[in-house]
Amino acid sequence: MKMAKVVIGANFGDEGKGLMTDYFGANSKNPIVIRFNGGAQAGHTVVTTQGTRHVFSHFGAGSLLGVPTYLSQFFAVNPLIFFKEWEELKLCFCRKKNPVFPKVMVSENCMVTTPYDMLINQVVESQRGAGRHGSCGLGFYETILRNQKTEYQLTVQELLDLKRKGSEGRYKIRKKLDFIRQSYVKQRFCQLGITMVDDNLLSVLQSDGLLEDSLEQMRQFVDEVRVVNFETAVKDFDTLLFEGAQGLMLHQSYRYFPHVTPSNTGMENVVELLTPLKSEISEIEAVYVTRTYLTRHGAGPLPGELKEKPYENIVDLTNQPNEYQGKLRFAYLDVTMLKENVDNDLERVKNSGFSIKPALAITCLNQPQGNIVFIKNKRKQSATKKTFLQVLQQVTGIEELYVSWGENRNCVDRY
Repeated sequence: MKMAKVVIGANFGDEGKGLMTDYFGANSKNPIVIRFNGGAQAGHTVVTTQGTRHVFSHFGAGSLLGVPTYLSQFFAVNPLIFFKEWEELKLCFCRKKNPVFPKVMVSENCMVTTPYDMLINQVVESQRGAGRHGSCGLGFYETILRNQKTEYQLTVQELLDLKRKGSEGRYKIRKKLDFIRQSYVKQRFCQLGITMVDDNLLSVLQSDGLLEDSLEQMRQFVDEVRVVNFETAVKDFDTLLFEGAQGLMLHQSYRYFPHVTPSNTGMENVVELLTPLKSEISEIEAVYVTRTYLTRHGAGPLPGELKEKPYENIVDLTNQPNEYQGKLRFAYLDVTMLKENVDNDLERVKNSGFSIKPALAITCLNQPQGNIVFIKNKRKQSATKKTFLQVLQQVTGIEELYVSWGENRNCVDRY
């Protein structure tokens, strides 16, 4: 029998999902990490007990432990970002004795992000000005939108032709990329009312060198990964560790549209993946992760937004200000809203036939030096850390807590 653990961001993302995935990867029997939504726009930070720090985007956050990654059909692959991270991870592994580079398996149904999706994304977000949606600029939404049109679809299954059919396959994929560049990009800009594009971006768009580089990266990608279906990928593992991206308040059908991500950030995709294996799953634990305060990196509503960070000792090296998302924003954690987020997610899968046990993971408990300030029933309250954790249990009705007092997995305890 297999056990499933699901790491889900309870808020707007940046809650500590990388930390918790690393923790479970180190404390589970024979695990594999499964990315079940999003794409390379994720930024999940892991700091090892030796102090090595890496922000995961395309690889599972158990990779520094040697835990394999499976990219499910709900993940959009980006060969450009994959190899950028590949090189970064090589530097991390070269510091280890007898390093074993983690395996990556991929569903053939994964959509493929092209440089043209990224380019459109960046042009659109730049031209929105003050009306930005909060995009990371890596083309995830544009990838999904393009793949809704059959003639412009590009999946890993098609990329396999680069491996199986040699020059014939290369010609086919090159033709598809050029079709996207010449036809789809023009169509998309017209749809968006974009008539002027920066000269530098225009030269990138028209570059044959970019197209050829992309083609070569795609060929290398299918050479480096193993393309298999979900059941095959997980058959030899005892713990299925699902690593979510973004958070429940960015769910595509939640209340904050259009300032959301175009994916299911909670349990739905997990249930769909596990349903064919129902007889093999002994337990599902859904771990909803939150900081002791609320953050949002990107445009869009942030209930109770503060003018500055709530605690002086907050340090965030991952979410640095950037052109597309701006700076990290803060609010006090609303425990009533947290309960609503979790309840809504569990409600979506209540008829799945699985018994799902919820848990909470509270990170950054080391950052407030005194009491924790939070919102409950629209009122600001202050409590000791112990009382705050008890309030979380009482309000959410969830008894199982994981608590983190620092940046690496040795700082995590069960409460």
